[in-house]
Amino acid sequence: MMTILKGVVVPIVTPLKRGNQDKIDEDGVEKLCNFLISKGIQGLFPCGTTGEGFLLLKETRKELASLVVKKTRGRVPVVIQTGCINTKSTIELTKHARDVGADGAAIVSPFFYRYSLDDLKDHFVTVAKSVPDFPIYLYNIPDNTNNDITPELLKSIIDEANNVVGIKYSHFDLRRIPEYLGYLGENRAFLTGVDELVYPSYMLGACGCVAGNANVFPEPFVRLYDAFLKGDYIEAKRQQDLIIKIAHTLKRGAHLCYYKMALQFRGVEVGDVVSPQKRLNKEEITDLYRKLKSLGLPLENPIC
Repeated sequence: MMTILKGVVVPIVTPLKRGNQDKIDEDGVEKLCNFLISKGIQGLFPCGTTGEGFLLLKETRKELASLVVKKTRGRVPVVIQTGCINTKSTIELTKHARDVGADGAAIVSPFFYRYSLDDLKDHFVTVAKSVPDFPIYLYNIPDNTNNDITPELLKSIIDEANNVVGIKYSHFDLRRIPEYLGYLGENRAFLTGVDELVYPSYMLGACGCVAGNANVFPEPFVRLYDAFLKGDYIEAKRQQDLIIKIAHTLKRGAHLCYYKMALQFRGVEVGDVVSPQKRLNKEEITDLYRKLKSLGLPLENPIC
């Protein structure tokens, strides 16, 4: 039976050795996985946008995928983002994810170049059919890829590849959610990838979120999900309001150095970002710490 993601799924940052951005920090991977699982999250999603997946070498992505599966030890599902700019590399990484024991793969649209809907359908169906018994999630982030997985495209892919079990939807247009859900049915997953819209997405029928800010502060995401399941919508909305403040403080993931620095404040060392990204300077670090502290957030490793 295929594992279907739900709840709070974290697209983890990639722990790297200080001074060597091509080297995964194995201890950092273990500490990050343990930290997140201890806070009650329901899944891990390595090699995605937040994980700098498209800046990592292919072999580094494979190493990270293997390590996360190993360090998680089956405690929560692990779905590896395996999408690349071309079909051949995507198939290679997807088969690797299957072979190392992941619970599924998420595939972003081919990016940079614009493709027809038929091109995109052929790409996704070809990848899915290369691993017919392995769960596949589509990953729609059209503002970044220039290629939109429309509800109609999703339906056409599902019609030909029954191991496509869900979609991560990283877009602000909530109006499309009911249409996606209509095509997905009850046995597939719709996961929002917009942290500021987790609560309204749940109200529209999403079964979970893939939340970048949950790398640093998983607690409000878990509280929101638990409150929603209990029907405590006032508490769910309160947690969503806090998440919005966190997202704005951490620059909505546009600069991943904010996530990595904030994780240091929480006592989790994950190293530097991949170039051409830059680390924060001293003034930016001090300002970030001050703003997070003003929100009353847990900061176990005060450095200011």
